[in-house]
Amino acid sequence: ATLTGVLLLWQFRSVLVLFLFALALAAAMRRPIDYLAGHKLPRGVAIVVTYLIGLALIAGLLYALGNSLIVEGQAAGQSFGAAWEHIRTAWPAGNPFQQFIAQQLPQPNEIYQLVRDALSVQLVQTGLGYTMSIFGALSRGALVLVLSIYWNIDRDRVERLWLSMLQAERRIRARTVWQGVEDGVGAYIRSTGILLVASGLLLALGYRLVGLDAPITLAMIAALLGLIPLLGWALAIVPALLVGLIPRSSKSASPLSIPANITSTTSGLP
Repeated sequence: ATLTGVLLLWQFRSVLVLFLFALALAAAMRRPIDYLAGHKLPRGVAIVVTYLIGLALIAGLLYALGNSLIVEGQAAGQSFGAAWEHIRTAWPAGNPFQQFIAQQLPQPNEIYQLVRDALSVQLVQTGLGYTMSIFGALSRGALVLVLSIYWNIDRDRVERLWLSMLQAERRIRARTVWQGVEDGVGAYIRSTGILLVASGLLLALGYRLVGLDAPITLAMIAALLGLIPLLGWALAIVPALLVGLIPRSSKSASPLSIPANITSTTSGLP
């Protein structure tokens, strides 16, 4: 029976993971829902208001990040081309380490040839794969959202159902343990989300004040790396350190020029 149960859990692991995510999301939303319901607001209305506010905050954050990432991505592409040209032209006359790095760099013709081949052969296939991946992620996210709403609506009924399978003397302890775990998970998710947003905003402000390129992108990467236990915040400074070490002369250098034959062969690509 144990082996059969483990096998079934493995076969339905994707469904189990979605269900666990739904429980975690429901636990994170529980405290705001209880707060609104405690102020004489019907519980159903409190659930709807809480989820709408949460979705609005996430949508606004994604919209602001999306615009900033697009702008910084374009600037980063230009800076990368200028830095590449600076390394390719200046480092061959530098110290032995710089000369070694410059010798390992491919030529611009080779890079553009690889990009052209990738765009012409795999563009449609890669785009279709990305589209299906995005659609699958959105559908799974919608399923998690619906399951968490259902759990918040019928929580007491579901708890009574599974507690009825236990012996009477164990139900009180099981209910206390379950509610303690649920409250702890919800508090951890809420505090982690607040820490993620707050650290990202403070890092973006700090990076902008010190003059780093792409401060929002670097802050977002650092905030995500900060979620890694123990080593997270040590790793978070690495991207900013690498960007800060790029010489200013390479950032202001002329962009990498595209050979005429490569331009003519890639002009028909979308």
